[in-house]
Amino acid sequence: MNGPEVVPRPRTITAAYVLWLLVAATLILFGGFLLVTGWLSFVDAANLTVRVMLVLLGFGVWWFATLLAAGRDVRLVLLIMGGMSCLVLLPALFAIAAIALQFVPASQRWFQLTPLDHTQGEVL
Repeated sequence: MNGPEVVPRPRTITAAYVLWLLVAATLILFGGFLLVTGWLSFVDAANLTVRVMLVLLGFGVWWFATLLAAGRDVRLVLLIMGGMSCLVLLPALFAIAAIALQFVPASQRWFQLTPLDHTQGEVL
């Protein structure tokens, strides 16, 4: 069986994926904490909206990080979401590192392949 050669995901993409998951988790947890405390202390609607947006941003980052690990080139979307996550310091630090890892030469070469050439299987 001489099919197309399957190229495994580089470690830089796996590390970026883990960092994006950390960004998502911190946004969801921090935004959720702020949402609950704001709701309990009767914060105005504008503040509650920002807190809901942090949680939704966290879920969006998680979704696109999963697509990134599967071989989809969603780096631009994650770059924009990473910029939006700069509202909170800790996720911003993780996002900057993840963005840098997505654009190193090994990652660039992997994304230039067709998605069928990527390894399908475990994420980590």
